[in-house]
Amino acid sequence: MLTIKSFLRKKTTKIYIVILCSIMSALFILWVSQKHYMNLVNEKYAGSFIALTIEQNEELKDQNILDIHRAILISQDTYIVEDSNLCDHCIVVSEEMAEYVNQTIPLKVGDKTINADVIKTYKKQKLFNGILISSKLYQELNEGTKENTYLFNLKYWSKWQQITKKLENKYHKETMVYLNQNNQPSYEDKIKIITTFMNCLIALWVLVFAVILVNIASDEKKIHKLYTYLGYSKRKIKQILIAKYMILLIIAATIMGIIYFIINNLPIK
Repeated sequence: MLTIKSFLRKKTTKIYIVILCSIMSALFILWVSQKHYMNLVNEKYAGSFIALTIEQNEELKDQNILDIHRAILISQDTYIVEDSNLCDHCIVVSEEMAEYVNQTIPLKVGDKTINADVIKTYKKQKLFNGILISSKLYQELNEGTKENTYLFNLKYWSKWQQITKKLENKYHKETMVYLNQNNQPSYEDKIKIITTFMNCLIALWVLVFAVILVNIASDEKKIHKLYTYLGYSKRKIKQILIAKYMILLIIAATIMGIIYFIINNLPIK
């Protein structure tokens, strides 16, 4: 315990903590900035979606995907989309078809025709044009096909090109991207610059921490004989060295956690 206390009192230990916290603080600031710009890009592409058709025995999974729905392509930009919240044989149409609410209309896909009840309308979006149908209706209309079409949103639209390329390579199918770009400025270049700086800081932190570990080990060698005279075994000496490493890391992480908590809970004016 005394060895740990003396380690914490050393001037070099305090310098190590300051250096590590400084790098981590800069990294945290860049991370916050990156998330801010990525959210702005999401606002810029609000209403956009991606369509991908894959084999029926495959499941579309990716950590970047949000709001995924099975769909049936009627024409180049018109879809029938599954909505699991709808009751059997119920559909929802766009506001342009409001006159059909509370009526039964036929849905035709290929050679199949099914009657469905229009229960309400949705606000038409710029890019999406289609009909929302229940899971039961979707299964009936899509029965016998070998493929499923999926419509989905992304967590971060700043990565849409990388994600679509990844999906195309994985499923060997071409994606259809419907981009709704408003007049907001482009933030993708800023995100790339911030990401580059973050990667450099991470590499710098690893390098600095490695140098600190070497310095601590070097200092320990100088007092190795003292520990031996005091009756410490080699195993105990190694445990003391590892404990110093861990304490240094825990202190730096704790300080960063406190800074994160304070910044994250600042009132927004």
